[in-house]
Amino acid sequence: MATNNNINVVAEIKNAIEKTLKISADKLDFTDDFESIGMESIIAMEFITYLSKQVGIQLSPVIFTNIATPEELATHIEKELGQDERAAASAAAPEPVNTTRLAAMQQPETVPQQGPQSGKIAAIIHYVQSKYSIDLSCYRFDSVEDIANTLVANYGEQFAQYHDALLGNLADLGALSRASEPTVNLKGKEGVSIVGMACRFADADNHGQFWDNLLAKKSSIEAITPLTNFADMASAEPVNAPPQRWGAKLKDVAQFDSEFFALVERDCHLLDPQERILFEEIYNACLDAGTSLKDLRASNTGVFVGYEYSEYEQALRNYRPVVEQLPPFTSSNTAFYLANRVSHALGLSGPSEAFNVNCVSSAMAINRAYLSLQAGECDVAIVCGVSLNLFDDDYDALTKRGLLSASGRCGVFDEDADGYTRGEGVAALVLTRKSQAVAEKKRVYANLKGVCQRNRGASQNIAEVKHEAISELIASSCQRANARVEDLRYIEVNGYATKWGDSFEFEGIRNLFDGDKNHSKRCALGSLKGNIGHLEPANGIASVIKVALSLYHKKFPATISVTQESSFIDTKSARHPLYIAKSDIEFSDIREGNTPVLAGVNSFSDSGVNVHLLLEEATEAVPNKSNAHVSSKELFLLSAKSEASLLAYVDRYIALLDSGAVSDDDLADMLFTLQCGRDHYPYRLAIRVSSVAELHAKLTTVQQAGSLQGALLAAQSIFAGDASNNASVQSLITKDMVEFQVRRATQSQAWGEVLALWVNGIDVEWGNFWQSGHVNTLSLPAYPYNRKTFWADQYFATDDVEEQGRVAISDAEKTDTKQPAVNPQGSLLSKIMARLTALLSGRDGQAVSAEKDFMSLGIPSLTIAKAVHTLNTDAGIKLSPVVVYNNSSIAELAKYLLDNHSKEMQTLFAHNDASEDGLGEVIEDNRVDPLLADSTDNIEFEETIL
Repeated sequence: MATNNNINVVAEIKNAIEKTLKISADKLDFTDDFESIGMESIIAMEFITYLSKQVGIQLSPVIFTNIATPEELATHIEKELGQDERAAASAAAPEPVNTTRLAAMQQPETVPQQGPQSGKIAAIIHYVQSKYSIDLSCYRFDSVEDIANTLVANYGEQFAQYHDALLGNLADLGALSRASEPTVNLKGKEGVSIVGMACRFADADNHGQFWDNLLAKKSSIEAITPLTNFADMASAEPVNAPPQRWGAKLKDVAQFDSEFFALVERDCHLLDPQERILFEEIYNACLDAGTSLKDLRASNTGVFVGYEYSEYEQALRNYRPVVEQLPPFTSSNTAFYLANRVSHALGLSGPSEAFNVNCVSSAMAINRAYLSLQAGECDVAIVCGVSLNLFDDDYDALTKRGLLSASGRCGVFDEDADGYTRGEGVAALVLTRKSQAVAEKKRVYANLKGVCQRNRGASQNIAEVKHEAISELIASSCQRANARVEDLRYIEVNGYATKWGDSFEFEGIRNLFDGDKNHSKRCALGSLKGNIGHLEPANGIASVIKVALSLYHKKFPATISVTQESSFIDTKSARHPLYIAKSDIEFSDIREGNTPVLAGVNSFSDSGVNVHLLLEEATEAVPNKSNAHVSSKELFLLSAKSEASLLAYVDRYIALLDSGAVSDDDLADMLFTLQCGRDHYPYRLAIRVSSVAELHAKLTTVQQAGSLQGALLAAQSIFAGDASNNASVQSLITKDMVEFQVRRATQSQAWGEVLALWVNGIDVEWGNFWQSGHVNTLSLPAYPYNRKTFWADQYFATDDVEEQGRVAISDAEKTDTKQPAVNPQGSLLSKIMARLTALLSGRDGQAVSAEKDFMSLGIPSLTIAKAVHTLNTDAGIKLSPVVVYNNSSIAELAKYLLDNHSKEMQTLFAHNDASEDGLGEVIEDNRVDPLLADSTDNIEFEETIL
């Protein structure tokens, strides 16, 4: 055999066999199968590499799945050489792309049909060809059902044109009585949006840092020394240290804020670090989505977690100092709690599922979450993936199995790929239906357009990579999403990091474009494994985060895993549109008109489970933010569970503003997110601002003060307070009172009273301000957790008896409020008036007029509430706010008390006289009173508001 370019294919094959198998060509029978002559995988790689150079085309190990003998190989090469010549000629004048072709993996010859239904099958094939111009002759069908499934999976758009008629005719033939392939058509279904994300990867504590690392082409893989036991965590030089390994590791995996999540400290020493970090990243993802945990509680929110390893529990089972004190372990591990504990702790009522399908676990969780949202099982889906590699045992086992890279690289598509490098990561996504995302003013990173999960089916062994299964998977995903394969602009590959495995995935993708006559290179392939290694069960969700960020930022980052492209893949061929993303790809260079950019994510497991996720750029119109930038909404709110955390939060926001990531155009989005998308904790900070510069200056004032107290803050209209001990006061402030203050503030633009109420724990319906605002949630700094170390060997060091009581405020800390002079021998009415005067003293410590009403005096509602609370407590009465506002001066209120509670008042003052305590204490710890309002923000009360 010789081709037009004078290559003697048979001679080259014989020569290659002689060189690699050391078999004389004289003894070679060209009809013998390769297996019988000793062609095993390693020799096959050498054989293909050599033969490719000799014949001048790129051959792949994939060919051995369909070619069994040297004779068949010669025929294949002859055909490839001829097709390359034709493709090169047609590339100069490319034909228009076939817009109706979705993903038919066609073969050139008609396949004869066999089996008991062969006659009926042949009749249907002829009928479909003549009636609908769909050629099925290249497929072999075992049943009529197979025909229906193939039509749905591979001929989506042609089939859709004749949907009703074709289904009816095939149904008459019994074609749809049973379906081996689900024919779910989501064409009319609503899309799913990614509205929140959070992650911790090597060298990246959040998705912003991860994106920066991708753009910087940073590899976080380094030499590591894994732990061998619990004691190694605290040891600088572990005893019997394992050999050096390679990995992309997280920092401080033993650190956790148990107090924030209200978990018992002692129990946290036994809790898998994967679960602890998962809690934090789920909360961070909810923050990123602008969704408060309060709003999620008791809601139809699903939790879907992908995991694989449970190293911590396995080590704990063998850690006798602790395990002997615990109930007996069963053979089941407790990793299934990864999802259930989250649902329990956060009070979520939707589906709660954990998946262990090794490397495809988190992608499978996303697939399940998508379908759950589509089916209406849940309204919000929290999807997670987690993988920590704590101890050396698994490194040792994987090394002995030959899976890990000896060089420390994760060389997907690289000529010297020698296995993968392990990476650690924890990530979470928040998904909602698209209409819900729009209604709730959510920022959308990307839309999840379609999903597909399949098994690779029968194969020589369970871990075999089948390129045909990959082709069918991606084609089915596109068909279900009513998308065209030819519109794909990027695929984040699974990436086996071996020449052999990568070539099969490449071939599976290339098959999708067989017959494509648009010869432009328009579909890039990429991998994040060169950046953060292989995250195993969390790899799928990490890939989705990378692609979603790319769609959001309108740029695909460069793939850094390729130094020299593998000789087993041929990206230069004109017969397909694939190329490696070796540099950043700007969307302006690949977008066609106004069409959203379409991208896919591959995630496969060695057990045969394959998942493909289809993501599309979110192209909703950008809101006109100028209408949102109005003064009634310029309220910056921040809260935390401790003063230290709140001050740390301030530092993070200053850093955010210093970075230039937030402009004045983003200010309304920021304030909307903080007001409506956060849980509001006891330690609170509220600032009235009109620009980013003003916010930066006032936050800097707080930072320099180093405290939430002090006149410096009050002088700049910075409101701060601790609402943790104000429950009794909060109970006296009614919803109607708050609404009245909000109405007055909206009219006067003086917000001091409202902010004073909020920092002291009074809830305000901030969402009412934004009903007509053109705003979206904004990614903002994550909560600054106050972490401690939790590790099994510290289990007995934790005192499980909580400290009782709390330190009382010393007299020196209390406000030294001057008391007006009173005559201890005077009338009861005079004493009551003096008592009220003391309780309602002005902020400057001067007495207030007994005749003027509270409204004209501008006394804050919080001061009135505290006064009522103190009087009720001291006198044992139940004075309501209604009474106060109906008797709206000190004189009127004193007269009311004398007429209705004279006995209680006499007892109160008799006790005071006996104890020589005068009028007693005024309002307890009044340190926040100077911050209630500045001179320009005093708000008057109406006489009645109920």
